Amino acid sequence: MARVYRAVPDDTLDLEQVCALKIVRPEKDSPDFRQRFLREIQVSMTLNHPNVIRVVDFGALEDFDYLATELVLGVTLKDKIPEGGLPLPRALDYFSQLLEALGYAHGRGVVHRDLKPENIMIDNEGRLKLMDFGLARDQRVPALTVAGGVMGTPDYMAPEQLGDDPRPDPLSDQYSAGLILYRMLCGRLPFDDQDTMALIYATVHHPPPPPRKFRPELEPELEEIVLRMLAKDPAQRFPDLKALRRALDVRSPGA
Repeated sequence: MARVYRAVPDDTLDLEQVCALKIVRPEKDSPDFRQRFLREIQVSMTLNHPNVIRVVDFGALEDFDYLATELVLGVTLKDKIPEGGLPLPRALDYFSQLLEALGYAHGRGVVHRDLKPENIMIDNEGRLKLMDFGLARDQRVPALTVAGGVMGTPDYMAPEQLGDDPRPDPLSDQYSAGLILYRMLCGRLPFDDQDTMALIYATVHHPPPPPRKFRPELEPELEEIVLRMLAKDPAQRFPDLKALRRALDVRSPGA
């Protein structure tokens, strides 16, 4: 398991600013975990966007590998969401920033594959930062094989990710982003308070409850957008994030 520290400039590490320092010790962590850590470094180094955590430095020192990123002063999106959901303007602002980060990554062939509120920071000025690309897949390079097959957090995984041959696809990220929007709007997930096997079964077989069941004041157009993102069949979702953003932009102005 990686350890994350708040680091200060030091002559030993070539860091020029206070940062978040993630450390993996190869002799203590599993080979699969170290592979994911090295993949996180590889992917993160290709991304440079205001809504994506910025890499400061990386390398190996004595008996550990390290990744230094900008230190975000704030909390995770999970900590921001109250019971009953966020105020609508704030939820849509955060979601718009998430789409900016995802659209940028997808445009460079990177699929995150582990989108969840815990992997999103909100800084003290309200700026969203997407982080933790340990399970990300750069579609331009060979796949990373991990024992067990399924990678991600079941609560936020798309139905196709839970099958026998899960493949990284931007449409899977769209589904996960839809679940994040659902939680921001409703304060809960569509399939909540279930054990893992029941959750997986519901994700694959059951339609999600309409968001207005939990928040009746939501506009029908917004509910329709959320449910389309959560379609079981990827082909029934928005073809890409640009189409999703257009749908959000043209919905009823009463939101």
